[in-house]
Amino acid sequence: MYISGILEDSVVDGEGVRLTIFISGCNHNCTNCHNKETHSFTYGTEYNDKIKDKIFQKMYDLYSGITLSGGDPMYSAKELIPFVKEFISKFPNKNI
Repeated sequence: MYISGILEDSVVDGEGVRLTIFISGCNHNCTNCHNKETHSFTYGTEYNDKIKDKIFQKMYDLYSGITLSGGDPMYSAKELIPFVKEFISKFPNKNI
């Protein structure tokens, strides 16, 4: 799984102020896609504990939660499940 970007302080990717994580990889080829660079499954930085720690360190009170965007994060569901489970356990008052 590759992360193509992390957007802080988003107010357009869900309820409240969010940390948006863009997961690389998509085969939909939607007309007028605004994230075409994320179609490659190896675009960006390979996910690792350093990225996870960076995300978790940013989860302060301002954020309502995180948004998983892409690409299409469902292509990386298998890799995302452990991250999501850990996120929920560490931040039970935040949403995804």
